[in-house]
Amino acid sequence: MSEPEEVYPLHNDVYESLTTSQKIQIALMTFTIVPIRIILMVIVLAILWPLSILITYGQWDKMQHEPISGWRKSMYPLVRFVSRGLFFFAGMHYIKVYGERDPKVRILTAAPHSSFMDSIFIVYMNFISIIARAGSDQVTLFGNLTKMCHPILVNREKQQSRSDTVNMLIERVKSGDNWPQICIFPEGTCTNRKALVQFKTGAFIPGLPVQPVCVKYPSDRFDSISWTWKGPGAFETVWLTLCKFHSPVEIHFMPVYYPSDEEIKNPTLYADNVRKLMAGHLRVPLSDYSYEDGILVKILAKNGLPMQTGLVKIQKLRKKLGLSEMDDILKIIPLYAQLAEKKTGLVQYDLFIENLGFEAGENASILFNMFDQERNGNFGLKNFIEVYFEKIQPVVRNSDLTDLILKNFDRDEYNSDEFNALVRQRFGLQLPQIQASK
Repeated sequence: MSEPEEVYPLHNDVYESLTTSQKIQIALMTFTIVPIRIILMVIVLAILWPLSILITYGQWDKMQHEPISGWRKSMYPLVRFVSRGLFFFAGMHYIKVYGERDPKVRILTAAPHSSFMDSIFIVYMNFISIIARAGSDQVTLFGNLTKMCHPILVNREKQQSRSDTVNMLIERVKSGDNWPQICIFPEGTCTNRKALVQFKTGAFIPGLPVQPVCVKYPSDRFDSISWTWKGPGAFETVWLTLCKFHSPVEIHFMPVYYPSDEEIKNPTLYADNVRKLMAGHLRVPLSDYSYEDGILVKILAKNGLPMQTGLVKIQKLRKKLGLSEMDDILKIIPLYAQLAEKKTGLVQYDLFIENLGFEAGENASILFNMFDQERNGNFGLKNFIEVYFEKIQPVVRNSDLTDLILKNFDRDEYNSDEFNALVRQRFGLQLPQIQASK
């Protein structure tokens, strides 16, 4: 299943799509129904907060090594009932459930991931375990509810944290302890549910069967749920949802997916096949966009460039160019921002030579045309990234690097420091792992 070009899953354009009647509804409910709902939700939170503190107080360190038990665990159904009231007063009056949960399966893969509103599924499942962003356990009012889920916390900015998360996941799902099932949203980011973005492989690395779960909000009204990289913020999402009379929720438990031997050996293949299955059930296309595209859009916005500048499908581009780190691309964004028009995000010839300090002429045209591969008279970010890494600063894999260096230098003529200095000068690379003999 391929993705239509017009589908961009990281943007909620709800404000652009509101009809006149919907705008009137939002205005009227903001001053009538919404205040009542907020008061009722505050009352629920006033009950939830002490209950969650009572259950988790003094237990956080212990809960990271063994599941909670005893009288604390027996209070979970009560907290679940009260938490359900929070969503009820927000307009999610009932949940339709299709299929059956398999309690023997250790991992549930849920999609699409729309926003923090998806926590209604976690509540419905009686606070099953989750993978959550580091710091979410410290959020006022909701931090202790997060702790009740025995979360595995991850800092996605740090490679070591991501590795530790996978190791802890494997340890939990393969241990004989009575850990709750763990729910993972493999998209790793929130979308507008119009397509399934690329799945992260974490849920599939253990090589165990998973049960796919589709979380749907089947409303023909405006999209108040999606909390995407561009669109309504968190408080606006809550406000727009409260301005609806009713927000239906559906949970679809799909049959358990048992991986083949090939999928067990290849988590990426496993993730892709599950994603295709879920996209078919949801009747939405697959998308080559990913969490990393959201990061790119955010960085572009900081540099004053419009969202459409970043429609490059960065994971696919990284694979093509052989780039191992996202930071390699992010480092050159400020350079592109200096060249590009702030309104369109494109680089025009006149602006190109002006910002680089060139004079118009044949040499400047040759350089510009190296980027303007389609000869449109301008070029975008994707062209810039491709040319930069393919022609200006080629990425040399480690396996090829040693051969390349040996062809250009006789290491016996230099000591280690001199040799590495030459490598830095010639290739612009820091290679402390390559030591030269004297």
